[in-house]
Amino acid sequence: MKQINQALTELGSIIENNIKNYMIPHQEGKTIRISNVVIRPSKRYSYIVVDITSNKTVATTFSKIAAIAVAKSYLKSNSFQLVLNIDNILEKNYNDCRFYNHIIKSNNNNANKDSILIRMEVSKQKIESATKSLDDIILGDMR
Repeated sequence: MKQINQALTELGSIIENNIKNYMIPHQEGKTIRISNVVIRPSKRYSYIVVDITSNKTVATTFSKIAAIAVAKSYLKSNSFQLVLNIDNILEKNYNDCRFYNHIIKSNNNNANKDSILIRMEVSKQKIESATKSLDDIILGDMR
């Protein structure tokens, strides 16, 4: 049993030493690391993307998926403005859904509820579309 535990420890250290060379996200506590980029949750913004070699904030994003897409684009030296635009779409429609949900709970007018439900469905579809776009950006090099 001691040999198996020793082998697992050695395998873990090999993976930890070599994972920095590849753009594979891995979580350490509350932070996500991708090569030399760290993604941290924040109170003011949702996520902060930081390059740890230069100790420079790369971007702040609303969603975790956008932060990962920014990090991958940054590591490839690509522009990540499209990712930030998609993240803004996610944020706007998420806030719209919360607002529509509040109106539905507090309003008794059925005519208003129907139009608000339709608007909420449109916002949910936009969120789904934006999330799919970010997935394609993240997984694009793996396919």
